Amino acid sequence: MRSKAKAIGQRAPVSNSAGDVWVEFSNVSKSFHSDGRHVAALRDLSFAACQGEVVALAGRSGSGKTTALNLACGLHVPDSGTIRLNGRDLAGLRPGDLATLRRDGIGRVFQDFDLIDELTAEQNVALPLELRGGRSADARAAARQALRRLGLDGHFSARPRRLSGGEQQRVAIARAIAAQSAMILADEPTANLDEANAIEVADALRHAALGGSCVVVATHDEVVMRHADRVIRVDPDDI
Repeated sequence: MRSKAKAIGQRAPVSNSAGDVWVEFSNVSKSFHSDGRHVAALRDLSFAACQGEVVALAGRSGSGKTTALNLACGLHVPDSGTIRLNGRDLAGLRPGDLATLRRDGIGRVFQDFDLIDELTAEQNVALPLELRGGRSADARAAARQALRRLGLDGHFSARPRRLSGGEQQRVAIARAIAAQSAMILADEPTANLDEANAIEVADALRHAALGGSCVVVATHDEVVMRHADRVIRVDPDDI
C-alpha cells in the first residue's frame, strides 16, 4: 500500500500580500523505500509561504507533513519538483551554503523537542544565537524574553529532565522564536499541550510572523489552524 498526498485548496504560489515569498514548493514529490515497499510520502505538492504569515500544513499522521518540513530545510531531497527558499533553488546550493542557511535562516521545532540535557532551558534557547556569533549577554536576554512569552518565567535554570513534556515543547518553541529566523518550521508544536497552552504557543508563532518570520506549521490541531493565515490540506489517499 502506498500513501499519496496532495494539497487541497492552495495549489499555486500565493501573492506577496503578506511579504516576500520565502518558501515555495512547485509540484514536489517524495517517496521512500520501507520494508521492501515503495511509499509515496508526497505527490505534486505545491504551495508558497511569505514572510509575515503563518501557514499550516494540516493532515492526519502519515500524510507527509513532516516530510514536507524536512524537504523545506534540505534534510531530504525531492524526487521531482522544485523547492525555493528566498528565491534560491535548494537543488543548486552547495552543502556548505545549505548548512549556513539552516543555521542562520531556519528555526526548527521538532516533535521530540531536541533539547540538550546538560543545558538549562535558558542555555538551550540562547545557544543558536551564540552559534551565530551573538554576544552571550544578548543571547541570554533574548532567551529569557522568549521563555517569558511562553509562560516559563520560573524555569530559566531548569534542565530538560526536570520539565514536563509540555514545558519541554515550549522551551523548543522559545528557542525557535528567540532566534528570529527568517523561517520557522514547527512540527506538531502543540502535540503535548492542553488547549490553554496550545493557544499560548499559537499566539507566540503569530507574534514571530508579525516580527517578519515565515512560519510553516505541520499540525492536526484545530487551535493552530484557527491562528494560521492559510491552511494547506495534505491528505493521504490509499492507491
